Amino acid sequence: MLGRDEVESARRFVRDRDRAAYVAAHALLRQVLSTYDSIPPSAWTFDIRAEGKPVLSGRHPTDLSFNLSHTCGLVACVACRTRDVGIDVESIDPRVEALEIASRFFSESELAGLRTSVESERPARFAEIWTLKEAYVKATGAGLSTPLHTYAFGYEGATALRFAPAVGEHADWQFALFAPTSDHRMSVAARRHAREMLRIT
Repeated sequence: MLGRDEVESARRFVRDRDRAAYVAAHALLRQVLSTYDSIPPSAWTFDIRAEGKPVLSGRHPTDLSFNLSHTCGLVACVACRTRDVGIDVESIDPRVEALEIASRFFSESELAGLRTSVESERPARFAEIWTLKEAYVKATGAGLSTPLHTYAFGYEGATALRFAPAVGEHADWQFALFAPTSDHRMSVAARRHAREMLRIT
């Protein structure tokens, strides 16, 4: 099902686990794209933008946007018409030095929230904020040209997220945070049109 470039990329992984995750993620993406257009999964072709974001090649007359992510034990992708989208998945790892990493990459408000969180819940909270930030930069295609500490995510009660964009950027984005398993967190970012409410499932 995969293209030649994907097969070559898969072969470069040293660990079987990482290779399997890469192959599964790219196979999943091709199958999802084929639910939107009548193109066989093996026929999709891709280009890479200058900033490194993959896009559908010009031979596909489609308005589809997509993104994919994989981590130990989980692969995921998101696809949508006419909107920029991004997705990130991460494993919850209690061994990660959450506060040390957050002090370098998180905003002041995100770091403060992490510091005041219950210690046993901190690894999950760190993974949540990290996936939200990664989903956003992947959706914009800007990568790390927008430093991670210049925008912030927070919580409003038990069911709502708050987003404070970097100075000069607009806030017309919608986010969703998921716990697909007890050991993983997954976030999706989607650009909205005129502050519409999107259904992210």
